[in-house]
Amino acid sequence: ILAFQGLSRYHVITDRQGRFLLKGVADKKHVQDKVILEGYRFSETDGTVIWAIDKKLTGKSSYRVKMQRTSMKTDLIMFQCRQTTIFDLLEPRSFRYMTKLQLLDGRREAPPVRYWYSRIDTRTSTLASIFLEPDTQLKLTLSDSVLQKKMIMTNGDSENPLGTGYDISSYPSLYNTTYRTAKDMWTLLRPRISNLEEHGIRNNRIKTMQLQGEKSLHLAQQALDEQQYDLFSEESTKSWALASRVYDHVEKTQKDSFWGFILHSPVCSFCVLPGTPVLWLCLHL
Repeated sequence: ILAFQGLSRYHVITDRQGRFLLKGVADKKHVQDKVILEGYRFSETDGTVIWAIDKKLTGKSSYRVKMQRTSMKTDLIMFQCRQTTIFDLLEPRSFRYMTKLQLLDGRREAPPVRYWYSRIDTRTSTLASIFLEPDTQLKLTLSDSVLQKKMIMTNGDSENPLGTGYDISSYPSLYNTTYRTAKDMWTLLRPRISNLEEHGIRNNRIKTMQLQGEKSLHLAQQALDEQQYDLFSEESTKSWALASRVYDHVEKTQKDSFWGFILHSPVCSFCVLPGTPVLWLCLHL
């Protein structure tokens, strides 16, 4: 068991029945920070994590323990898992920690049934380890705000821009996270920008940032091939930052175009239902 409380770190090993006793943590009268628990079982052969806490079944209050008293009890539910680690989790424009993580199972395009992620809950980490069931296809979004998506990882390509996800059993670490993010986001954005242009919606600002971002992505690939890692990191981060801005602009443009069509379409009209202040939109098809 690994526990965080503010700047303090605690380690303890369970007994054969899974019980543990964590000493030295403070109650809420002395420290406002909760005790954040992370539990793992390691393979005896290669040291990899094979069990982790089931975040959903365990419940937030059980792994983020508020020390109401000097002695508290909690239960942690574990599941069999595989691990991958992502890096460089600072927002490239504001340098804020990104802690709003959303995981998807690429096979179902839905949240995974069982999952756990490490260190995000500390709110001060630039890396995170993600634990999912074996053979899960990992997709994720990450941000420093609930209003926008700053990092998107899908493992997409030109034939499938939405991507199939990263096989958790094949990727124990997603090295060059910023480059992978920039590549996945531009793969996702290209058909969306083309779709807008095909329907007569052109934005010079979006196009300019797209050209700059894809140029930086190409320079990053060249720098990686030439082992110029400082230039690779710089151009990858630049491309990611531009992709994040373009994603926001494209999403806003798509929403504005949709509502503009709805509000100005001749097949639409507004009506207020009697006895309710709610404005309903009626479509006559």
